[in-house]
Amino acid sequence: MSNTQMLENGKLAMAVDGSWALSWMCKIQATLGTAVLPKLKVAATGLQSHLHSAFVGTKQPEAAWRWLRFLATEYYQLQFLRTGLWLPSQTALMTEEGLKKWITLRKSATEGVHPAGYELIATQYVPKCGNILYQPAGYQKASAIITPAFDAIFVGDKTAAQAMAEAVPQANDILKQEAAS
Repeated sequence: MSNTQMLENGKLAMAVDGSWALSWMCKIQATLGTAVLPKLKVAATGLQSHLHSAFVGTKQPEAAWRWLRFLATEYYQLQFLRTGLWLPSQTALMTEEGLKKWITLRKSATEGVHPAGYELIATQYVPKCGNILYQPAGYQKASAIITPAFDAIFVGDKTAAQAMAEAVPQANDILKQEAAS
């Protein structure tokens, strides 16, 4: 069962997921709330997003520019904010006036998308505690080394010390090579 199914059936009391999960969790007939994770020493959350771009060598630079410009509009972003898939990336949508354009409060199990207090994630927690997660050059190749090493730990084939002693130097070499090129 998925997190959503287990929440709806009372088999799970809490799920830890990204803000995007609200877009499908809001459809369940359970009472939902949102909260930030407990902090260790400092409250923090990782921030990441997709990237819109155009190739420099496109044969249609004007059309590419117009498309990119559209993807940066408030209109486009609001479509995903209203469904619970995204958090705003435009500061104007984090103001009191901006919030009114996309927050649809969940007053019952069948109404709205955003639980009470959800706006605090966008207006308080993310701006104060968010840390951008960059993917350096070579990340995909290095991840292809590190991920199987974690898998070996999780299934019990190797200890963390064994798996990381092999994988980390290889992954670091890839990152160094990619950064140099």
